[in-house]
Amino acid sequence: MDNAENMVLDNVHQDKEAIASSFGKAADTYDKHAAFQRDVGHRLLEKLPSDLTNKRVLDLGCGTGYFSQLLLERGASVVCADLSQG
Repeated sequence: MDNAENMVLDNVHQDKEAIASSFGKAADTYDKHAAFQRDVGHRLLEKLPSDLTNKRVLDLGCGTGYFSQLLLERGASVVCADLSQG
């Protein structure tokens, strides 16, 4: 890898850390203020079957787990992943 590639990768890593940190700090109140995200998420959920029994779902960017919980309620086995530790 040359120096330019290393610089780009370093910036990407720093950006991911900054994003994760920002969302981590907002985690306690995120669901109260994320009306747009909830609206979009609910529209996406409408496209899925109501019964997800024996289905596995990977929830990337799961955040507070709001939608993960709804998927669990439909019977899915949910694997959650997020950059933020919050």
